[in-house]
Amino acid sequence: MGRIVHFLFTLAALLLHTHNVTVCSAYHLGVGDNHGVNYARTTSRGNSLVEAKKEEQDYFILKLNENNFRWSVPLLMGSKKKPLELGVVTSTPITALYCSYNANRGDEMKELKYEVNASENVKYISCKSKHCTAIGQGNTCAPIEHFFKKIHDFGLRKKDCTSRFCRYINDINFLNVNTMLDKRNMSVCSFRSNLGSENIEGFYFRDSFYLYDTVRFDYNHFGCITESGNLTFNNVISGFIGLAYNRPHATAHLKEASSMLHTLVQKSLSKKNVFGLCFVEEGGFASFGGVNNEALRKVPAVSKLQLGADDSLELVEDPQPPSHEIVWLAYSDTPKDTYSLLLKEVNMVSGSERVDSAIARVAVVDSYSYFLSFPAEIAAKLKAAVHKSCAGGDNTCSEITNKGVFKLKKQSLEDFPTVELVFNDGKVLIEPKDYLIHEGDGVYRVLINSEGTLKLGIPFFLNKYLIFDNENGKLGVGRSDCTFNMNGTSTGVDLNAAEADSNEDPEDEDSTTEGFFQENKLIILAVTSLSVVGAIVGGVFFFR
Repeated sequence: MGRIVHFLFTLAALLLHTHNVTVCSAYHLGVGDNHGVNYARTTSRGNSLVEAKKEEQDYFILKLNENNFRWSVPLLMGSKKKPLELGVVTSTPITALYCSYNANRGDEMKELKYEVNASENVKYISCKSKHCTAIGQGNTCAPIEHFFKKIHDFGLRKKDCTSRFCRYINDINFLNVNTMLDKRNMSVCSFRSNLGSENIEGFYFRDSFYLYDTVRFDYNHFGCITESGNLTFNNVISGFIGLAYNRPHATAHLKEASSMLHTLVQKSLSKKNVFGLCFVEEGGFASFGGVNNEALRKVPAVSKLQLGADDSLELVEDPQPPSHEIVWLAYSDTPKDTYSLLLKEVNMVSGSERVDSAIARVAVVDSYSYFLSFPAEIAAKLKAAVHKSCAGGDNTCSEITNKGVFKLKKQSLEDFPTVELVFNDGKVLIEPKDYLIHEGDGVYRVLINSEGTLKLGIPFFLNKYLIFDNENGKLGVGRSDCTFNMNGTSTGVDLNAAEADSNEDPEDEDSTTEGFFQENKLIILAVTSLSVVGAIVGGVFFFR
């Protein structure tokens, strides 16, 4: 009998030891879940020699659409797979949609809005839910009825988007923009923020979305817009996907980050906090979890240059693979959820002529802005250089300064100057076709304006592949035509992560139960083991 009791106690100790080893191994291998947004899993895979020859693509690519110079991600939302276009915005971590709730049949913008009560997967986020506290700051609470009323009162107006740009761009202020946000105190888990110069307000909800039409994920922080200024989106876009990331100091203590960026990179095989955007007219792509090197221009590697008196020039190629044409720029240290760079100079270069301007200020990389935005005196100098290249012949150039448009009859864009942006780590060239956009009938728009906040908008993105390496705090910029190949459905997506998406109810206000078990699971396991031992020992004595 003594041997049986000793054996059972030994078995209980072995179970505890095995659990400890498993926990420690999971932590050291990087599969624990207590990591900030910059965490990347780097465990190796035991591939065979044959598999090792062909490196697995550990990032995934999403196709982008372009309408009226707005780039968007096509997604299927909710249990009914409602097709939506979400505009790509790098200056906010919030992802939000125009919503409707029992919409009126006469609403001409009904198809653009997302019916929040139509999806079986929609759940509202309780203020006491950990998904609300994960937002960190800016989340407030109010009764859900309060927001439903606001949805009905929110008048979304149809825009005139029959031309290359939507009509509203003619009314955009070329001077400084200073908008005070509404300071009313709101008490559901909600948000209040701004996009560009416009304020946005609403509440959060959880719902499903689909990549590649079939791979389902759940996201706990979709925003339903209940109030906003006149956001400059076209009549195709139903909201925006925010790709700014929560800074480490704000989320290091949290088990999850609220941004869609964090959700998407965690769905890649690599789990690396790296994403890329490639914008061209009529399309482009976004990559999450890694870099699509095939989209970058290649620089042939040359190892030897042989010159002989009687021999022709001979180039001997290096056996190493060619490098890619890209410049890496360190992020500027800023507490805001934006991607910022220290801009030293802004120059105009046209042949041997130069117009140099020192600036030494931080500029925000912002895909929501149409323009390269600089201080008034620098913007005026740049437009004057454009006017100088335009003047002559039958060209109409008188409205460049005030309205930012001109009309060409015979001249080519190649005759216009290149904008040279100089940073600490290198320079980026903005070619004429990047900032002079043809609207039709020979009319071009100059995407340079004056604003209090320096912004590197669409011309900085256009015809380039921008790689946001949040692992190392730097931005890569390389020329690209943004062609890409989809190597099969859901290539680079972690399908196991998709299946393991949490099914917990974000409306559950009682987060104590789970936290108590997690913090005391060793004690609980030990007590359970001893209870089992006691029951067996008691049974042995009873039947004796």
